[in-house]
Amino acid sequence: MKLTLFNEKNLNTFLPILQDESWMDFLLSHIDPTLSLKRIRARVVGIEESTQSTKTFLLKPNSHWKGFIPGQHVRVSFPVKGRWMSRAYSLTSSPSDSVISITVKRQKDGLFSNALHENLKIGSILEVSPAEGNFTLSEEENSPLLFLAGGSGITPIFSILKYFSTQQKKNDIKVLYFNKYKSDIIFHSELLELSQIHSNLEINFLLTEEHLDGYRTERLNSEMISELIPDIDQRKIYLCGPGSLQKSAEQVLSGKSIHKEIFQMNLPIPEMEKKEVKVFLKKQNREIKLSGIKPILMELEDNGIFPPSGCRMGICHTCKCEKTRGISKNLDTGHLSIQENESIQLCMSRAESDLELNL
Repeated sequence: MKLTLFNEKNLNTFLPILQDESWMDFLLSHIDPTLSLKRIRARVVGIEESTQSTKTFLLKPNSHWKGFIPGQHVRVSFPVKGRWMSRAYSLTSSPSDSVISITVKRQKDGLFSNALHENLKIGSILEVSPAEGNFTLSEEENSPLLFLAGGSGITPIFSILKYFSTQQKKNDIKVLYFNKYKSDIIFHSELLELSQIHSNLEINFLLTEEHLDGYRTERLNSEMISELIPDIDQRKIYLCGPGSLQKSAEQVLSGKSIHKEIFQMNLPIPEMEKKEVKVFLKKQNREIKLSGIKPILMELEDNGIFPPSGCRMGICHTCKCEKTRGISKNLDTGHLSIQENESIQLCMSRAESDLELNL
């Protein structure tokens, strides 16, 4: 007797299943966790500690990875407490490296950064997005450069410096790198080594809270620029760091063109009376109540609802959502979204009235 595994009826039953991307990814993951039809999955192949609160994760992505330009970032996804979450991290490797890397500073109340620090081990699997962002320099760039960095804002700049080193670029480069304490300096030894190898690279480590021999203790100011960067008008300026450094740079370098990568967005949330608003989530057929004070994304998370999100600072647009009814305010620009069926960024928007969201 001849046994047939698939007849026409069986095929008609199984074909829709086999054509489903999620189902196929599930099957492929049992062969190799990094296999996927379209998604970029990466295996952790190394973990390095740069500071007590900072780890660099070396990642080997699958064949869907198409490379990156130094200075770009990726959205990293990983299951946290039973749900997939995403955050954006700058790549700290050079395109010439055999693996890619992200460097993650552990944040005191950072659910995602703490999860990566505590749970990622050699062999762990992450999902990453294609490289994004325009905090980059062209191959033909030969102008003198000034990089301003604060804390983890050094990460995209470190990638650029590593790449320039391998390409033997001759740009005259100066770096002002601010941290509260010496122990906070990420890539301290690596940056020193690069500056010793390349006479055209000068790195200044500046501390804002600690006084130590051999280190300046001060924040960015006009006198510092005059002394350390007397040719500031001839340099292209790149800045990546927290809101305090961004604000200082805008004042000290007023009128100058600054290419920025916002590392930490400090949204201006004014004091206001509590105003309860109702938000209807269409896809869940559910209504919740929000305070109408914090960004919608934060308020949703406070209610146990976790829409896709990434950078949480208005750059990656992962949290973009259709607002079908109501008024919201962009906390960065002050723009009021009044129209129906208008896209808003949940991380940057606050509810100004009852809302209806396509979530």
